[in-house]
Amino acid sequence: MEYGSFDDIELPIGTVTETNPAHGLAYRRYSSDKVIEFHSRMIAVIRTNAPGKWITHNFIPKEDLGVDPYALGAELDIASYDNYPLGRADMAFSDAPPEVASRYMRTGHPDFASFYHDTSRSFSGGDYWVMEQQPGPVNWAPHNPRPAPGMVRLWSWEAFAHGASCVSYFRWRQVPFAQEQMHAGLRRPDNTNASAWPEIEELKAELDSLGINGFTKTRSSVAVITDVQALWITNIQQQGAGYNFTKLEFTYYSTLRRLGIDVDFISKDSVFDGYALVIAPCLPIIDDEFVTKCARSDAHIIFGPRSGSKTNEFSIPAKLGPGSLQSLLPIKILSVETLRPACPVPLHWNEGIYEATCWCEEIEAGEGVDTIAAYDDGSPAIVCNGQVTYVGTVTDEAFLKQFFQDTCETVGIPTHELPDDMRLCQRGELNFAFNYSKNAQMAPAPQSAEFLIGRRMVGGHDLSVWRCPETALSNNP
Repeated sequence: MEYGSFDDIELPIGTVTETNPAHGLAYRRYSSDKVIEFHSRMIAVIRTNAPGKWITHNFIPKEDLGVDPYALGAELDIASYDNYPLGRADMAFSDAPPEVASRYMRTGHPDFASFYHDTSRSFSGGDYWVMEQQPGPVNWAPHNPRPAPGMVRLWSWEAFAHGASCVSYFRWRQVPFAQEQMHAGLRRPDNTNASAWPEIEELKAELDSLGINGFTKTRSSVAVITDVQALWITNIQQQGAGYNFTKLEFTYYSTLRRLGIDVDFISKDSVFDGYALVIAPCLPIIDDEFVTKCARSDAHIIFGPRSGSKTNEFSIPAKLGPGSLQSLLPIKILSVETLRPACPVPLHWNEGIYEATCWCEEIEAGEGVDTIAAYDDGSPAIVCNGQVTYVGTVTDEAFLKQFFQDTCETVGIPTHELPDDMRLCQRGELNFAFNYSKNAQMAPAPQSAEFLIGRRMVGGHDLSVWRCPETALSNNP
């Protein structure tokens, strides 16, 4: 097959092999387009026969979806998500040390649920529900523990804080038969109240008191560009066993959240207006229109490794990576090496030594480009030209946290030193602190804060909500 542009390729399902990376990407695009086409036909039928009714689709994580979620969400009124913090944590920590797995066994990781709330919220322009919220042990993970007391309420409030206008539980009553009979509900098979029932009653009273839907999830100052095509490309051509697109994207997100920052996810087709900082953890295919948008933006923009590394035909650009980004950042990616997990190389930055891990690019910096961080031999690992920064390696989390903190300070975004396993979120004038730890911890609320739920000292597996319009803890412009 001759490859001109993928736009001209029609691939029948079942004909693609992974031996040709370009063929593999074309197949994923083709399959995604066919699903979107079928999805659009269903929406058209519903709109014709049930005019005025809301239409949604309950998303699963995009790494499992196999479809462009922004294309899927374009015609929906509401995006929704199936939130199973314990099932996902059990799968994610399958190879983790026991002390890590047990720490989050009954709570989930403090950034797992919010990561998917924030991504799903972006798929249909902000209108967002949780279609299925875990109320107890599920039946599909390798191990299925019970939630710690208080966590079902905390997860539910977390969804509302991140923009949900509805949280629905799966399921209402645990069925006594068939495949999902071991999947918990709000009520047991004998129709008595399950353990989560009192938490839902407390949640309802709090929601009625607070009037949560009267507050809008406002735009953050920080946006992370996510792209399913980047996921496909890096899965097809992983190059090193340690490289994982989803892990990299999650690490960038989690680091920002540990600094107390609200995060919006956007697609590469979104506008950057209103954002002070835009981060693309990995964006292999970048076109001229996107570069023009970057050039016109007032935001500081950070690109992660592999950005601009491929053409639309899955080839290395004629002038090498980062391809069309070279008009903003005159550098060339001369080569890439991938490292064993236990063999990082030193990363020198601000008189400190950190780690470059698993993926290291050899960068040739052009005129006017500043080297921010360097490998042990002095060659550039992270470079900057004006408002555009390129990170040519996967780093350790210690570096990433300090690097993001310094960048946020430079562009005027406030950060906070949070206790372990505490996270913040803002919805309108409401500020939330979620404590995933079993121990009580102090929320970084201003002295003028008016607490509406909880106290400044947030209990273990609990939350607090406060309001102070004049001096609100805010990451919003």
